[in-house]
Amino acid sequence: MIEPQIVETAAMYPMHCAGCTNVYGPFVDFERETHAGRIYLCRKCARTAARLFGFSKGRKLEELSNAAESLESAQALIADLEHQVEILYPIEGAKDAVIKDLEEQIQALESQMNALKGHIAEEAELNLQLARG
Repeated sequence: MIEPQIVETAAMYPMHCAGCTNVYGPFVDFERETHAGRIYLCRKCARTAARLFGFSKGRKLEELSNAAESLESAQALIADLEHQVEILYPIEGAKDAVIKDLEEQIQALESQMNALKGHIAEEAELNLQLARG
């Protein structure tokens, strides 16, 4: 027996819920075909069927449904944050390279500045000696 699957879209004809003709997923895909096409059941109709079969009653079914929706939202947020980390991680490495390059430039400028200070000091000493005569 083929197990039903949860799918985000009803990809095969008739492309909607068999119970209410909703076209927005997720759906249970029974992976069965009839003369009318593929059998899909939306979340709302699956909830109604579970309640009618006595699998879960009223408030408890609503709590479970809300928990499932909260879990889906949290999983989507986690996936989004993981994607952002993947994007930002190379930028962090690039930032480190830029900082290293700037530090090297600072060291080179400090060396030039020290050389210029030495040259100015020598020139000042020569000028002082010339002034003393």
